[in-house]
Amino acid sequence: TFAKPFIVWSRGIVMGGGMGLMTGASHRIVTERSLLAMPEITIGLYPDVGATHFLKQMPAGCGLFLGLTGAHMNATDALFLNLADHFVASTSKADVINGLQAIQWGDTAALNHEKVTDLLNQFSARDGALRPASQVEAQLPLLKKLTSGPDVVSVVQQILADNTDDPWVTRARNNLAGGCPMTAHIVWNQLQHGADLSLADCFRLELTLSVNCAVKGDFAEGVRALLIDKDKQPNWQHASVADVEAETIDEFFTSPWDAAEHPLAHLGQ
Repeated sequence: TFAKPFIVWSRGIVMGGGMGLMTGASHRIVTERSLLAMPEITIGLYPDVGATHFLKQMPAGCGLFLGLTGAHMNATDALFLNLADHFVASTSKADVINGLQAIQWGDTAALNHEKVTDLLNQFSARDGALRPASQVEAQLPLLKKLTSGPDVVSVVQQILADNTDDPWVTRARNNLAGGCPMTAHIVWNQLQHGADLSLADCFRLELTLSVNCAVKGDFAEGVRALLIDKDKQPNWQHASVADVEAETIDEFFTSPWDAAEHPLAHLGQ
């Protein structure tokens, strides 16, 4: 909702909270070094920071696959998935800043946005040869196939049973195999629930999910295994996605507040 141009330069790793900051910008820049992901399945959380909104806007199958597997995305993937707007070489940052400083700003928000867009388009045209090869778009038919199913259990089984030897797909599959079973259910349900929600409602839902993940989920164990003890041996509450009861997941989507008392009740008003 910020009226002025809001530019984000995605330097190197952009994951989790970094993705939330980036997707809210008016001008999102990726470089040949950008590496994006929503890897929450590895820590027992869920794709948050607005992912309920931006994952559902991706081509069929992509949002669910990326949420379930935490697969990495490069700059070309980000552009294809509408997570970024411009590709600029990492070595061009100083030139971009100089160009922005030279812009003659006016009082019309739309025109100021257009001036930034025109500037960045010049760099995109100049630096485009450095764009990495597509990973997501190249696998789009496979992703649609693997994520087509009546429920999360069948989709996860399809992904894990796939024998595609592409390195990107293999790494994504391995992430899912070792990931949190409850997270897989939350991802499935948040994309179902979020299909018709406004951005503000998505943030309200995600605050509910975050609180419940901290209180009753596997988040603490996931953080312990990956970031504190670093043994990478999480003891999830469930052995597999098939072992998670629907009633358990329903509790994660139950707000601890009445609608009027929700901390984000004012959002979007």
